[in-house]
Amino acid sequence: MFGGGKGGFAEYICVRETDAVSKKPAPVSFEAAGVVAVAGCTALQALRDHGRLESGQTVLINGASGGVGTFAVQIARALGAKVTAVCSTRNVEVARSMGAESIIDYTKTDFTRSGKRYDLVVDIAGSHSFSECSRVIAKGGTQVGVGAAGIQQQAAGTLRAFGHFLGTRITSIGSSNRVVSLFIASLKKDDIAFLGELMADGRVKPVIDDRFSFEQVPEALRQQEKLHARGKIAIAIA
Repeated sequence: MFGGGKGGFAEYICVRETDAVSKKPAPVSFEAAGVVAVAGCTALQALRDHGRLESGQTVLINGASGGVGTFAVQIARALGAKVTAVCSTRNVEVARSMGAESIIDYTKTDFTRSGKRYDLVVDIAGSHSFSECSRVIAKGGTQVGVGAAGIQQQAAGTLRAFGHFLGTRITSIGSSNRVVSLFIASLKKDDIAFLGELMADGRVKPVIDDRFSFEQVPEALRQQEKLHARGKIAIAIA
């Protein structure tokens, strides 16, 4: 079984049959199954449920190289979308390997001034305001803000993160576009099973930046706190 439950960093946890767990497909490694639950569900729900992404549409993912972003790029492709990934120079090749059709290096180009428009903008990094992001949203398009972690990274604190959220809500009033402000994903059994299918047939492959042993959990947490991991950090419980 794989998925999510209450508890963590333990050899065993107890889950109910109704919890967000599913049978692990044979082709999927334990490592891959172990890192998919929260980030994978967040990416899936941002794209499919909140973004209402349809096959053939265009999507821009700001923050494409992190845990949620690496899943978002691949899931968007699996749903039939044309993906533009926004990431730093060191992650360009990773984004390309995940199937992004276009890549914007944010250290060189401001995607909000690119002149291009997208059916869906998924903002994970929180590095731009709604007004700035609205420049690249097609008429009738959608913007989805994912969580607060990326915004706190950029804004250095909860107060600024709340300010970003409030500013988005206010400035989006009257917009012809749909705006979903900073949703927090919920783990769902059906979504876990769907992610398992995507991994089993190779359409989604978790990107793992580093691996730690169970004894190295404190070091793994320190690595995660830096907020610059490429993809996920895995902890092996032998």
